[in-house]
Amino acid sequence: MYCTVSCLAPNSQGLKLRVDDDDRLLHENADKPTIGDFAVWNLTKLHERLLEKHNETFWIAAKSLKEDGIEYLHYSKVEHTRKPIVSQFDLLVQQGIITMDHLIKRTSSEKTVEKGPLFKIKPNSVGLLFPPSQIYDLV
Repeated sequence: MYCTVSCLAPNSQGLKLRVDDDDRLLHENADKPTIGDFAVWNLTKLHERLLEKHNETFWIAAKSLKEDGIEYLHYSKVEHTRKPIVSQFDLLVQQGIITMDHLIKRTSSEKTVEKGPLFKIKPNSVGLLFPPSQIYDLV
């Protein structure tokens, strides 16, 4: 199951996020009544992890080029962000600007591997979560 989940609408698997402002929780639920809410994150803990992981981050833009069957990366831009504005996180999730990806797959040996859930922000919206950043043009 490789899929994106947001607050805006259920995805093709019927999964959707919901922010509970009163209890400070982020719920993931299924549109099947027999399943309902099946995952819950504490928003305060998500804020703490955001501050820990992205206290200072360099976001690198690159284009992938293939030449003679070998992949090369051409780096074009670096954006340097600091100290996310955690008070914006919940609103950006509610607006579908921050989404969550499930990265779960079953290998050929029937083993299940999960690399998520991963929260992501639309690249053109980084400025909504971080104070003004420094951008370095590499070309």
